[in-house]
Formats: sequence, structure tokens, C-alpha cells
Amino acid sequence: MLEYYKIQKTSEGKIALKGDSITQISPQTSTECGASEKVKEKLSEILARFNQRWGTNFTEMDKVIEQIVGDFELDKHIVGAIKRKDYNNAEGLYNRDFKKVVASRYEKNQDFFEKLFADGQAFNELQSAVFDILKMRGNQIVKT
Repeated sequence: MLEYYKIQKTSEGKIALKGDSITQISPQTSTECGASEKVKEKLSEILARFNQRWGTNFTEMDKVIEQIVGDFELDKHIVGAIKRKDYNNAEGLYNRDFKKVVASRYEKNQDFFEKLFADGQAFNELQSAVFDILKMRGNQIVKT
């Protein structure tokens, strides 16, 4: 653990860029950290696409998806990465845990999950949709 930090001047001088032409570099205008990624789809659009493709009838407040999303909202590592807009790290953690979280919900929602586990493409599409919901909610998640 770093307790003290000391700044010490070791040299003074000018630096120059090498090259044949002078290039203007504009200063950074954004104050946001992390990747700038906009989540364009609303939850209703994500669910409508999933419903159309897989013959399900989810609504925005569907119990199964809300339970899965809620489980991930309790994961401080995934939520922390999403809040920092570190989506690559968040998605890696999320993908690692997705099967475990879904399996934990299997007994309570057996009919839905039998269909989901029988079709790998449906499983992958749900996995993608739930992560999109987490990104969309971003900083609104307060369950950590």
C-alpha cells in the first residue's frame, strides 16, 4: 500500500517530435474515462427481437430476465467495471459467470430454461441481450 508519494525534479529541457511535417494535435475535449460506447437499443427492442426470433412472450418486467439481470447487478466486480465503462473486463467476467447464474435460476423457471438449454443459439442470444441490458442501465445500478 502506497502511503507517501514524493515528486522530485530530475531534469529540465525541451522535447521535440521527429518527422518531416508539423502536425497539429487537438487537446482532449471529453472528460469521460473509459471506452465511449453508446447503448442504442432500449430494453423493449431487445426483448421484442428475442421474442420474435424464439417465439417467447417476454415483457419489460419479465420475471426470469429481471431475476438474471438482478443477479448480475449484485456482482460488485461486473457492476464496477460497467460503471467505469470498462466493458471488455465486465463482459469477460459476465461471460465467465453467465451459465452459473442461469443454472441457479433453472429450478424456479424450468419450462423456459429447458427450451433455452436445448437451443444453443437461443442461449447465446439471451446472454447477449442480458449484457446489453446491464450496459444500458450502467450507472443506475446501485446494488453493489
